[in-house]
Amino acid sequence: MRHQPRQILTVGPKVSGRARLPELSARDLAPLELDIRQILLATNFGRNAALVAGDAVSLAQEFRARLTLIHVIEDYTRLGSNPGPIEDNLSRLRELIPRNAQLQYIPETLIEFGNAPEQILKAAAEREADMIILGTHSSSQVGGTHLPWSAAHHVIAQAHCPVLTIRQ
Repeated sequence: MRHQPRQILTVGPKVSGRARLPELSARDLAPLELDIRQILLATNFGRNAALVAGDAVSLAQEFRARLTLIHVIEDYTRLGSNPGPIEDNLSRLRELIPRNAQLQYIPETLIEFGNAPEQILKAAAEREADMIILGTHSSSQVGGTHLPWSAAHHVIAQAHCPVLTIRQ
């Protein structure tokens, strides 16, 4: 996956019959219609976070789906009683939604604390997400600000829905 083009949709080993695909018989010729009702976009506010968010918004518009944007703060020991970084990150999440977006539902913004892959999976499960979208960086971008491939791999391997990774 680290060497593939920009977007990869992965159906991991834990994805089961929850995916809302219509049943087709051998004589059906119509294309499949996916039923995506909830999309979860996880971001670390990387260099191209707005482009990844734009892709997520486009999918949410196309499927008339709910969209949740999540940012996980892994090192929260320095926050103390200062809510400033939390409010700043919520504002940054809201700013990722293009002003001209025509979404059927108001996007949800969410800040979580702890291990990023675990919190992403938890949020996806709680919302019964039909798709998770991750902005990732290539293996050559050590120290980048996007979700590392090891974390993306963990999400893909444990997710109960398909995961769209968008390489930066």
